Amino acid sequence: MSSWWNNLTGFQRFFWGMAIPFTVLFIIEMIIMAMGIDNSGDFDGDLSSSGDVDNGIDIDIDDNSDMKIPLNFRLFTIRNFIIFGAIFSWAGIVGIKNNYSKFKTLVFAFSLAFVVVLILSIIFCLLLKATQSGTMDLKNAIGSEGEVYFTIPENGKGEGKIQVIIQGALRELEAISNKGEIRTGEKVRVIGINEKNKLIVEPIILIDEGEI
Repeated sequence: MSSWWNNLTGFQRFFWGMAIPFTVLFIIEMIIMAMGIDNSGDFDGDLSSSGDVDNGIDIDIDDNSDMKIPLNFRLFTIRNFIIFGAIFSWAGIVGIKNNYSKFKTLVFAFSLAFVVVLILSIIFCLLLKATQSGTMDLKNAIGSEGEVYFTIPENGKGEGKIQVIIQGALRELEAISNKGEIRTGEKVRVIGINEKNKLIVEPIILIDEGEI
């Protein structure tokens, strides 16, 4: 193993050094997603750090179609970062094996990884929309506890996202806060639904302190 590594060029080590950890993370992510599909039919593998990036893209397939995506389409998630890293690194290794120049290898790896992430993000959004339509009644979410994974802006200035169990399934839904900002990872309780069918949530700590 050490002799193999020592025989690699610096450029090769760059891609192999990314490929191994990102592939492991990718496999773990796929297992988590598969478990989510088996248990609830939802793709619930999205995570985010407190520095969320809102790409702000809404995708409409057809004005008369049921496959509109009202949820903000986000490219910058931890799941997509893992997928991008795995595709980028292995594409780079393929480029090197095909004797591409360093520049061509980087362009090839970046382009392929970006296209794959973009396509998968669109597919996940469409599947998420499909699972959230039809039989789900948002009123059943009131009183439920969930966790924020896209930061929710303060005073209803925008939407974030939470993961919450509704009707026995883990759902990914947009939510607003009528008070302060609620960051990724904080626990929240659903207290209502606004006129745009967005969940209204508050941090559990604030609610519990108010009850004391």
